[in-house]
Amino acid sequence: MMDFIQNPKRNSVSKADALDESVIGLKLFDTPLIGYADAADALFERFKTDPEITGGRFMQPLEWLHDAHTVVSIFMPYSREIKSGNRRDMITPSNEWLHARYEGQKLVNELSRYLIDELTKRGYQCVAPGIDDRFKSFLGTGTSEKKGHVNSDYGSNWSERMWPLLPDWERLGCRRD
Repeated sequence: MMDFIQNPKRNSVSKADALDESVIGLKLFDTPLIGYADAADALFERFKTDPEITGGRFMQPLEWLHDAHTVVSIFMPYSREIKSGNRRDMITPSNEWLHARYEGQKLVNELSRYLIDELTKRGYQCVAPGIDDRFKSFLGTGTSEKKGHVNSDYGSNWSERMWPLLPDWERLGCRRD
């Protein structure tokens, strides 16, 4: 898996895709963080029911795959160059971040397909919610009298990106590969 992710042809901005010459060859991601959890863990119920986390739209692992035993989450941290590029201007996204968001998501989707293929060959049932037909994203904004402007209508029914933000991330068995 690490060879797949760290392959420069996948994990960098190509000349053909570059917005300008300064981002050609830009590394998108550093070493991923891998977390795993029991698919029936009560934490997933909290993801679904706590409006501060997902607004109630989250699908639990057993809804994605009824016989699921283990959930594996791969969090792809942006490279130092991507983070530095975004610090230059805190109002608009940098060219580095735009590439990381677009080409980076393509890499995450390719990795998901690769892992499904490899695990299926080994006899495992698996699903990658981010590329599954049931995946839904919600766009828009809402308002609240108490909070003013809120992004309550923005989100999805699954996200690998939220895992490392939760206090239980270490309990999930996070490790660096």
